[in-house]
Amino acid sequence: MLEFEPEGETPFPHKEITEAIIGSAFEVYKHLGYGFLHRVYQRSLQVELTRRGLSGDLEKRTAVRYKDVTLPL
Repeated sequence: MLEFEPEGETPFPHKEITEAIIGSAFEVYKHLGYGFLHRVYQRSLQVELTRRGLSGDLEKRTAVRYKDVTLPL
């Protein structure tokens, strides 16, 4: 992968993890293409991220407030 850092600018602080996440997304798309439901891409991305040594939660639940209403999720 080509690396580009403009002269005189501070390097991106989370460069490695950002490249791993974006690279994982491209890898999933390259293998699956388009047309699947989001769940297929979500699970595939989880597999790819794990293979790259990253981890995370799928659809972490959180309260969302819109104006004065808490939305049921």
